[in-house]
Amino acid sequence: MIGTLGIHIIVKDESDWLGSCLESVKGADEIIVVDTGSCDGSVRIAKSYGARVFHLPWEDDFSQPRNEALRHASTDWVCYLDADEHLSEGMGSLKELLRTASTEIQAFTLLIENVLGPGVEDRLLHRSIRLFRSNKGFRFEGRIHEQIGHSIVRLHGAGSIKDCAVTIRHYGYMHDILQRKNKIGRNESLLVKALDEQPDDPFYLYNLGITCCQSGRLQEAKDWMVRALGSVPQGVSYRPTLVKDLSKIMLEMGEVKQTELFLIRELEQYPKYADLHYVLGNCLQKQGLWERAYEAYQEATTCGNGDEYVTEPGIHSYRSYCCMGELARKLDRREEAARLYHKAFLHHQTYAPALQGIALAFHELEVPNEDIAAFLLEKAAPGSPYHLAPVLTALEFIGAYEHLVNGVPEEMLLDPVILGLYSTALIRLDRVQDAERLLLSYVREQGEGGDLGSWFQLLLICQWQRGEKLQPNLLTLMPQQLRPLYESLDRALHDISHVSTAPSVPEIPVPDPAYKPVVQAIILRAVGLDLWELAQKLSAACPSHGHELELSKALYLQGYKLQAADYFLRLLAEQRLDDEGLHLLAEVLFDKGHYLQAAELFEHVVHENKAFHSSNTGAAVCYLRLAEQSLLEVLADVPGTDAFHEDIEHIQSSIRWLNRTGWHTEWVGQRRIAHDEAEDIALHDRKK
Repeated sequence: MIGTLGIHIIVKDESDWLGSCLESVKGADEIIVVDTGSCDGSVRIAKSYGARVFHLPWEDDFSQPRNEALRHASTDWVCYLDADEHLSEGMGSLKELLRTASTEIQAFTLLIENVLGPGVEDRLLHRSIRLFRSNKGFRFEGRIHEQIGHSIVRLHGAGSIKDCAVTIRHYGYMHDILQRKNKIGRNESLLVKALDEQPDDPFYLYNLGITCCQSGRLQEAKDWMVRALGSVPQGVSYRPTLVKDLSKIMLEMGEVKQTELFLIRELEQYPKYADLHYVLGNCLQKQGLWERAYEAYQEATTCGNGDEYVTEPGIHSYRSYCCMGELARKLDRREEAARLYHKAFLHHQTYAPALQGIALAFHELEVPNEDIAAFLLEKAAPGSPYHLAPVLTALEFIGAYEHLVNGVPEEMLLDPVILGLYSTALIRLDRVQDAERLLLSYVREQGEGGDLGSWFQLLLICQWQRGEKLQPNLLTLMPQQLRPLYESLDRALHDISHVSTAPSVPEIPVPDPAYKPVVQAIILRAVGLDLWELAQKLSAACPSHGHELELSKALYLQGYKLQAADYFLRLLAEQRLDDEGLHLLAEVLFDKGHYLQAAELFEHVVHENKAFHSSNTGAAVCYLRLAEQSLLEVLADVPGTDAFHEDIEHIQSSIRWLNRTGWHTEWVGQRRIAHDEAEDIALHDRKK
């Protein structure tokens, strides 16, 4: 006998999500909604789906309304949901499950798919008891993160709970929802109250750590989780997840070696937890231990796709294969890298790192861009904008702009993401007028609805790059409050004939403090499009806005090292260079062989900001280079000194290892091309 099935939901101002939730459970024998004080249309929506609605004042305790729903239940089975969740396969999957459920089974765990972002990879998967027999004396426990499992286990034992394949999709952890509903603040308040009542409860300690992490307070998060780990029993289901989260926080805090040792110990308890192997791989990679990191990622791929642990999609497959591909490329095993990236692609055909990795590996193997584009378009077979966009992004990454443009069917230009990639490729190909025509058409079609700020940026860049005055027909489409800024910028730009000469024009007015980030966004967008001369003119047009610091960093990271260095030196002389800028200038000096001056800058950064670990490593490499130089000079004067040869080999080995830690900026793909071209131009100029 199948038995009847009820759906239980608690709500408070959930009108945005409740309809979708209830739509997914159509066909339930009973729907019970407990409302804890809604002021929106939640109650009306619930009743429109035939729900029985009960009202209960909110008393900072999630278990109370859950138990209130159980008090009114009339069905044989209950499945409980949050309003921002829905059943992925609908009610049919649950009813089919219950059709074959034996009498010994009291409850089922369902797979919860927490949606964190738009991509398939932006998920967190875990199991939770959500389906159980009604009227058996079961009750929810816990002020927050309420649980029914303790009650079931006490009465029937853990063997009465089975896993099933049914999935619930949960949207409540998406960033905008967390912010809009202040879930982090609410959860922290409830957890503090819960810990007042149960001061050493490891579950609450752990969850308070998660809440601190979500709000960016990593040291507090670590402290709470360490306390939780000290008291949580070894066999508790959430302990391996606590280990994973604590290790990720420690790694983010720069405690790399401590994290490695912690994970090695914990992997003895959880050898099949792919996520722990993956984080260990991150630890080892950060230390320059590439071969061991490769093995850790490889171990993650052998753990299988089980749902025993809380996991992120692709840890056991495409994420780890991409990390292995990156390491193979760094180790100059580029054909192997290409195979690994392709393996990742086979597991997830829209995973951007896999497609970019394939493109980059082939690019570094000197495969023509035409062949790379043909390969990606054939293998990905992009029949929709969703599938085409990551292919185009990969072609953009290696600078294959012509092939990007040729790979876009005309009908796909109706999609804004495709149009953006296509238009920026046209700009890079110096087909600025074609890009402007497409962008203007799109903006006109959108009218005044939606956020068109990034599109206006591109249109302004197009007109200014062509040397045109700002056209009145474009100006009328732009937000009224920004028109004075754009008109002033336009006048100032056309009074600057050469960026190398100091402009003698009055700078643009700044009537609104909101203008600075608008101008800065346009400047950085221009740098990203390799229009660095336009970016410099824009910065020169408004010197008091202080755009030079961000411009200099953007130029450097885009590969325009020498142009950036001029700004760095000027900002240093004016004492306006921050720690990051000082580090980047030190990199420039290091690359020029000025190791002592570079070391002094690195040490200054470390003195001011001990968390800047890259500068610490940079200083060490500088001193090793100085030691190497001194020994080489001695060898030149006193040849045949074998001991010095051994010392030099040790020093060079140390340098190679430290260079693996990622302390120095690496330029790849199109940025590598820009970097190399800039170096070639500078060399040619010096020869003159």
